[in-house]
Amino acid sequence: MDAVTFSKRLAQFTVETPSWGLANSGTRFGTFRQPWAAKSLDEKLADAGQVQKYTGICPRVALHIPWDKSDNWASVQAQAKANGVAIGAINPNVFQDECYQFGSICHSDPAVRHRAIDHHIECIEIATATGSDAISLWYADGTNYPGQESFRARKGRMLDSLKAVYAKLPTGMRMLVEYKPFEPSFYHTDIQDWGSSLLLCLKLGPQAQSTSSPFCSTRAGSAASTSMTASTPTTICRWARSTRTSCSSPSPSWSLARRTPTRRWPSAPRPAPTCSTSAPTTSRPSKA
Repeated sequence: MDAVTFSKRLAQFTVETPSWGLANSGTRFGTFRQPWAAKSLDEKLADAGQVQKYTGICPRVALHIPWDKSDNWASVQAQAKANGVAIGAINPNVFQDECYQFGSICHSDPAVRHRAIDHHIECIEIATATGSDAISLWYADGTNYPGQESFRARKGRMLDSLKAVYAKLPTGMRMLVEYKPFEPSFYHTDIQDWGSSLLLCLKLGPQAQSTSSPFCSTRAGSAASTSMTASTPTTICRWARSTRTSCSSPSPSWSLARRTPTRRWPSAPRPAPTCSTSAPTTSRPSKA
């Protein structure tokens, strides 16, 4: 890629801010509450507008349902516009409720799967109401020990569930299917890599795209920079067939040099962190 082309592509690059990134957050082990963090969808949109104001490359904010649920989506869309941003991808949350302990769209219980599917369809309706062109799907579905469930059966249930959701997509709306290599299940994750996600998308149709990061796209509104559509992998498949049938070179031999780690000790002990014992403030400080 030449410098001019790279410059043009870089100028089109934008980041879609996730709404949860503007609220109280932390790690899976705990939430670190901060008095200035957004505590409502109104405040999240206002903060997203500030991010866009100072960066110029974050024109959209992705919503997560039910965390960002509203009774008036027209008002949400108008408020986003007033803050200089637009509503990005709508993300259904199907990993928090107790019934999703053993999966959502992969669950062996049809009632749980139907509940998850209905929530996806609700998110499609929200996307339509807010002017969004995508729903972004990430699943915590997986197993925690060998023999817990059949991988094949779960894949089949997942595909059937996604087909039911895909059938409800309006023209022009994308389904972004994200993969996660290792999290959060201990033994296996149902969509654990790009290939698994891509194969699902190929079976669903051209509106489904495999992606590792649904929050990056171009200002022109094209597919995410890391996504692949159903028409893309033709070249990849042909390459795989050609290498499998024509490559006659022997497998490379690998050698690993033994390395002795060097232990470096700090010159002085680090001071212990100080923690406040006061309770977190429940109200957001005034910007004035």
